[in-house]
Formats: sequence, C-alpha cells, structure tokens
Amino acid sequence: MLDSLLAIKLLHSDATTAGFSKMPDILEREELWISTCSALYKLGYVEKAINEISDTILLSKGETIESIIRKIFEQPAGSQLPPVGINFFSSERVELHTKVLGCNIIFNTPNDKSIIVLLEGLLAYIESFFATSLKQFAPYVSEITINVRQNETITTVSITQPNEDKAIFELELSSKSFSSPEQSIDYISVCASLLRFFIGDDMKSYIERLYEDEEFHQRIAMLPSHSSFLRGIIGDNSKILLQDWSRVEDKDYPFVSGWNDHLAETTTKGTPLAEESLIHSNTSVLSVINMSLWDKSKWIGLAIAHDIDVSELIVLLPFENIEAGKMIFEEWRENIGVRDLTNKIKIAIIQGINKDHPAWYRVQIYSEPSKDDAISDRFFITTSRMHTMIPDTTTNIDGLKVLFKRLGVYKLCPVQMYSNNRIGYPLADLSIEKTDIQFLNAWEIGVNSIHQAAILDEDDPIIPDNIENPPIVELLRAINNSRS
Repeated sequence: MLDSLLAIKLLHSDATTAGFSKMPDILEREELWISTCSALYKLGYVEKAINEISDTILLSKGETIESIIRKIFEQPAGSQLPPVGINFFSSERVELHTKVLGCNIIFNTPNDKSIIVLLEGLLAYIESFFATSLKQFAPYVSEITINVRQNETITTVSITQPNEDKAIFELELSSKSFSSPEQSIDYISVCASLLRFFIGDDMKSYIERLYEDEEFHQRIAMLPSHSSFLRGIIGDNSKILLQDWSRVEDKDYPFVSGWNDHLAETTTKGTPLAEESLIHSNTSVLSVINMSLWDKSKWIGLAIAHDIDVSELIVLLPFENIEAGKMIFEEWRENIGVRDLTNKIKIAIIQGINKDHPAWYRVQIYSEPSKDDAISDRFFITTSRMHTMIPDTTTNIDGLKVLFKRLGVYKLCPVQMYSNNRIGYPLADLSIEKTDIQFLNAWEIGVNSIHQAAILDEDDPIIPDNIENPPIVELLRAINNSRS
C-alpha cells in the first residue's frame, strides 16, 4: 500500500523538483519497486523503467509501460492526496505548505530538522484555527509567504510584516519555540498576523466563539508536545531529510531534457460540486486586487484618451493617491507583464444601472477563472473593485466602444486625479497592453454571474420592455434578503 501511494504521489509531482533525481536508487534500496519504476518514468528513463518493472511486476499480455504508469496515475488516491508535490528537503532552504480557505500558506525555512518539526505543528495549528471558517472568512490574496529565520538565543517567536502592502512575513524562532503550553500565545500571534489578509463579517465575535469551543481546544491541546510525541514514535534519529536516506554511491538521474510523460494531458474533469462539498483543498483565490494598495489609492473611475496620430487607445485609471496607483501597476507588471496576454485583469463596463439616469454606468475591475482554471470540481474566491460613473451623456462610453471595436487593443495606464477634477498625463511607462474589455447591461447580471458584486441594492436598472424574467430581478431580491 505504501509503495503504491508513494508511486501515485511521485507521478503527480514535478520531476524537476530538487531531490527528485536522487530518488530511484533510494527507492530501489528500500524495495519500493512500483515507486522506483514510477520515478524513473517520470524522470524520462523509460527503458530503465521497463527493465525495472519487468523484473518486479508480472506484465499482463499487451500491457506497456505507458499503460501501467497511467493506471497508477489515474488511481482515485491521486485526487485524495494533498495537492502539493513531494518535498524532498534537499536544499539549503525548503518550503512547507498548507492551504486554508483557498489561500496557500508557505513557510520558507532553513533545512533544519528541529525547525521543520516545529513548523509542522504550527501548520497544524493554522489548519485548526481556520478549519470551520470556510463561510466566515475569505482571503483576498492567493498566497501568504512566511520567511523563517532561526535564532537559538530566543525561546519565543517574533512575527513581523516588513511591507504592509505585501503578504510576506518574517518569523524568527528557535528549536525551543512552541515547546510548552504557556507558549500557545505564540500560535495565536501568528494566526492573528495572517488575519490581516482575510475579510469577514464580525471576525472578532467569530474568534471569541472559536476560543470558547471545546472541540477547538481539543484539536490544539497536543500541539506544544508535537516534537516530543514525534520523537517517541519515530525516535531521535528519524529520517526526514533527503540526506538521511542518501548514500554516497547513489546515482543521480537528471531529468531528461525534452521528456514529456503526457500524464496530465488526459486528466478528466470531475462532476460539479454542491456547496456542501466546499473544502479548503478544492478552493482557490483568484485576485488582481491588492486591497491595501487600492484602499490607499482612492481610485475614482475611468477615463479615455485617443492618440489619432498613432491610432492608439488609452484607458486611464485615475487615482487621487498616484503613488499608490503607481504601485498597483508596478505589481501588475511584475506579476502579469507589460502585456496581459491571458486577460488576468478584467474590466467590465456595466450600463443601465439607473433608469432615471440612463447614462450612468459602473466600472468593475476583477479577475475570473480561465478556461484552464474553471474545472468543475473547484470553488473560487475572487475580489473586485467598482466605481459608479455619473455622466450626463453616453458620449465617452459610445466612443470607447467604437474605438475598441476598431482597434481591438488598448493601453491601460494610471493617471493622477487632482482636487479640481483635472487629470494629469498618462503614465505610459507603467502601461499594460490589453485586448479585452467587457460591455454589458445591468439587467443581464444574475445570481451566478461574476458581476453580481457590482450590483447594489439601490440600483434601479433599465429593463427593456421585451425582456421577460431578467436575471437581475432575482439578484436584487437575493441582495435585499441578505440585508434583512
């Protein structure tokens, strides 16, 4: 059973991960034949994998190495095991992962056995803390990184956030941290720091109820003793790191350049999940909105510029705090590039939001799953920003529609908005080229639309006379019910 599960995990992992190339000889020495064959195949050593499997496994008539490997890869355990790849702990610094509410929590830590064991306990505490909060909290970042520094002169922990606009923390601890029940406050301080990147209704009351929950305390009661329990089970000389298993004579099997195992290409989609199937591991966060920066930026809508000489369309995002606005675009360019080729930054123009003011419209900036992301067995958490524009006419939007239809491309730029409602020059050096912008009518938006967040309970949308049962009616009813 262990051999089979390890083989499945190897086949679902990245063969270029540091340490993977050392695995075949280690696995063979431990007589894990299926895993040895799987590791060799994953690394591209097909002929050696064939020889290995011929020596150890009875082949049925007509079976090939590819068919056997695919049977192993497609076992149900592949989707039931943790989604992250195998960590071989072979580098000077290593990463430990967990996923809570769709947000990846990553500890970047020295490759020290005692520190790794402590962080496993801390990860267990974080998972327990967020275990029952799937419908109470929502992260607005997809990833939080915690850089760990080992300091053996301390016994407590210290967690700091060097830049309040980035989800990156510095954690200082020693092998003596988290070693007594009295130090449980250190677990709490870490979780409290992470909560800066989560939003929710009345979070303070929820946390107070959580700490009154007897089941929660039962889940975490043994964590301070995690290290001693582990030593009691596997001893002081436990093998956790790759170096604990390696021998000098072990051969290295570098990944074969150009090798493609074609395994992931035929992964089938699952069936749609009901809301009650919502769990941490099948939830992901998709967001291009850095909440901290957007709160500071004082974004106030959208403007349009057209350079006739070069037939260039420029869509401007005006910010009262242009320094924060520049940081938003710098972060986008760093994460997405100067061309948003996959349209990760989505912009929607929603018209017809108020029948008494037909020219009013709402701008929504958001992200949504791509076709590759939108498999049917996952949930997504997204964040968006919106701003209501109240012009007297539709001239600007009509012009934007005509120009975008003709050119099919535009540059998205930040611009300074001054106190007298005058805008500055586009900051072209921070521009991002885009080929997508959505124009839609408010009445088309329903309860299952990604644009539902851009509809407000006070909206009185324009609904054409020939439209029966417009989706927005049900959405407005749901919004009003949630308020009552």
